[in-house]
Amino acid sequence: MVWFPGLLSYNHGNARENFFPNPFEGITDSIAKNTVVLRIADSSLINGSYYLNTPNFGDYEQNIQELIEKTAKEEGILRENILCAGSSRGGMGALYHGLLGNYALVSMDPVVDRSPWLQTGDVQLMFDCIPVSFVDKLNQLLEKTKLSAEKKQVITSP
Repeated sequence: MVWFPGLLSYNHGNARENFFPNPFEGITDSIAKNTVVLRIADSSLINGSYYLNTPNFGDYEQNIQELIEKTAKEEGILRENILCAGSSRGGMGALYHGLLGNYALVSMDPVVDRSPWLQTGDVQLMFDCIPVSFVDKLNQLLEKTKLSAEKKQVITSP
């Protein structure tokens, strides 16, 4: 399982808490034994970049894909047994990277448009380094993906 954490707070002051928040501490107790969990840090820009490339980290997406592939190879995990998962910002990461790498995915309440965070100023400090809406990028990946509908699970709320 490739876990894409969401963001719990801005500028926490502790890099571990900013980039590896753990809102589901018991998740490892709820998955099958011998499951490898790879947690991906959203470490581009000050508060992350929704796991997308930025001008200062132009190959971030490729690095994430290569890390997934490298870990799978080292652990002897077949592509069809890899699951990308995450919620909120991490839901966007799971959705995007699952589609990009043709991995099964579970995306919970993915943020696909960051407009609400721009209405009162750019509190996420992303400026214009990434798009406001990720819908176009996601639609392009959906057109190219080889994943069946059952391998793409998106859970949303109002």
